Amino acid sequence: MVLLRTNQAPLPLGESTASEETSSHVVEVSEPMAPVAAKPMLTTQEFRTLGAEVMSSLPTKENLKRDGSLPILVAGEKLGAISEAVENDPALGNEALLLYEGCASSVQYPDSVRALCFHHYKFLGKKNGVNLNQRGISPEIRNLAEKLAP
Repeated sequence: MVLLRTNQAPLPLGESTASEETSSHVVEVSEPMAPVAAKPMLTTQEFRTLGAEVMSSLPTKENLKRDGSLPILVAGEKLGAISEAVENDPALGNEALLLYEGCASSVQYPDSVRALCFHHYKFLGKKNGVNLNQRGISPEIRNLAEKLAP
C-alpha cells in the first residue's frame, strides 16, 4: 500500500465534499515497486582487467597514422569507463591513479592522449588529497594538460 500526501487542507470532522468521494488518498499497488538498479561495483581485479582493456584500446602513435580519427575524443570515450567505475566506488581511486600515471608517461600514446590521462591523474589526485608523482611526465604533456577544460 502506498500513501500519497496532498497539499489539501483537511476538512473539519463531519463535512465532506463531492470531490472527496471521487478521489482517494490511498493507492493500492498490485506489484511491489522494483528497486532502482545500482551500477555494479567492481572488485580490484575486475577494475584492473577493465583498466588493461581500456589502456590497450587507446589510440597509439602507431595506429594514429592509419586511423585518422581524433585520438583525444577516442581516448576520452574509453577513459570514461575508468572514471565511471571510480565514481561508483571511490576505493578504486588509487588503482585509477596508477593507470592514469602510466598512460600519461607512456611514449606509445599521442601527446593529446597522454595530456588527457595526466588531466585525469591530477583531477583524481587532487580530489583524493594524494601527493602526485609528476617526475615521469614531460613538461610538454603537463603544459598541454593545463589547456584542457577543468
